[in-house]
Amino acid sequence: MKSTNVARPENDDELNLTSMIDVIFLLLIFFVFTSNFKPPEKKLETPLSGEAFVAQTPKSQTERDLDKILVLIGRTRDGGTVYQANGALCKNVDELEKIFIQLADVARETPVSIAPEPNVTLEATLDAYDCARRAGLAKINFVASRDALAQ
Repeated sequence: MKSTNVARPENDDELNLTSMIDVIFLLLIFFVFTSNFKPPEKKLETPLSGEAFVAQTPKSQTERDLDKILVLIGRTRDGGTVYQANGALCKNVDELEKIFIQLADVARETPVSIAPEPNVTLEATLDAYDCARRAGLAKINFVASRDALAQ
């Protein structure tokens, strides 16, 4: 038997792009409809926002005292420990705890910074920390050096 060669057309390399174009248009339509082109309203600055009015009002001395509680711990000449909380001198831990309780009643989230002098014992420093915790103050920091207070 003789085999017959069937002639094939030379331009068989063409692709049908109609379905690919349909898919691209469907994706384009999907992304256009699911995109959000306007910015969120919460992030827009307005002159009527409440924060602008609060920021412009000056703070009283009491409010400035509640921004941060600074406890300085020092030694007396006879070897005793003296505490100073926001300028108020405390001769013992009980007086310091009373100040902490008064401040915690007003603003419990106020940060406390404890700054002991280098010659102060660890026991005195931890007594101040324990007083702040018993009063309900949770944000307690230790100041490593008095130079850090100036910053």
